Amino acid sequence: MTESRAAGRYLAFEIDLGGFNNILMHFEIMVALAWLTRRTLVLPPSTPFYLLGSEPRSLLDFFDLEALRLHVDVLGADEFAPGTASHQAFHQFLCERGHAPGWNAVDDVLVHPPNAVTTRLELIHRLCGRRPVGFSASEEQCEILYFPATREHRMFGVFETFFLFADPENERRVRALVRDAVRYRPEILRLAERAIRMPPLAGARFSAMHVRR
Repeated sequence: MTESRAAGRYLAFEIDLGGFNNILMHFEIMVALAWLTRRTLVLPPSTPFYLLGSEPRSLLDFFDLEALRLHVDVLGADEFAPGTASHQAFHQFLCERGHAPGWNAVDDVLVHPPNAVTTRLELIHRLCGRRPVGFSASEEQCEILYFPATREHRMFGVFETFFLFADPENERRVRALVRDAVRYRPEILRLAERAIRMPPLAGARFSAMHVRR
């Protein structure tokens, strides 16, 4: 079940600029941030996904909403702000009302709490030259924490390396969260299972590996 959350606090974002796997990795960071900040996650409106044609697509075309809602509160764009069902209207509304922290998940690392690196010295080598960022008063107090899809402040990266926690148990919690909350729709899993049962994979030894570095 979702944990108790502060009413009227939201985390909104736009779809990543890259292909589907980049969109997935970006989405994982957004889910983890919504959970960490106890904010309602606002899903962006449908928009064409890079390399998947011109048809507008939603994250919910691929991901299981019920699994997600077991861990974070979720709203669609038009539920959150009526009249923002288009990407342009959603972007305009959030530019006017939201607070964008200006982070970049490739060059920055979120340190939580801010003294995590000094209280847990083994985290220092995991900075890897990246800029440590944290939740300032602006991020803590704003109504809408907003992550636009811009090249300069792109929140695409590996969620396991973006978060550095003073408490090692929080690393386990956030990994379990993403494992359990970001799941493909059941019909997509059924199609994948069907493919594995078909020649030339049926009866063969089959392994798949996805390496994130």
